[in-house]
Amino acid sequence: MFWLKYAWLVALAVGSAALLLWPLARRLFGRETPTPFEVADLINRQGAIIFDLRPEELFRAGHLPRSRYVSLQKLERFEMKRLQQKPVLLVGDPATTRQARKMLQQKGAQRIYAIHDNFAAWKKESLPLER
Repeated sequence: MFWLKYAWLVALAVGSAALLLWPLARRLFGRETPTPFEVADLINRQGAIIFDLRPEELFRAGHLPRSRYVSLQKLERFEMKRLQQKPVLLVGDPATTRQARKMLQQKGAQRIYAIHDNFAAWKKESLPLER
C-alpha cells in the first residue's frame, strides 16, 4: 500500500533524473548535435571555429556565418593550438564529420560538435547564412 501511495513521487523523481542526465549521456557517447540556437550561442558568445566540410558548391550556396570551407586534407594541417581553447563546429555529412572529429580529437581538440541534419533546421529557423 505504501508504494501505491507514493508511486507518483517515485515516477516524478525517475523522470526528473532522466531529463537531467540525458544531455550528459549524449555528450559521453559522442552524439552531441546542438540545436540551431545552441550553434548561434557557440558562434556569438564562445567564438566557435567553424569548418564546413561539405562540397564547395554547397558551401557557396550558403554557409554559417564565419565558417570556412576546408577539406579533410587541409583540416589535418590546421594549427591545433587554437582548437584546444575554443569549441569547434563541423558542418558536413555524418561520415566526414566523424573522420574530422577523430582527427581533431587526436590533435587535442576538446569540444567538437557536428552539424549535419541541423543545417536544414538552421535555414528553417531563418537564422543568418553567408554566401
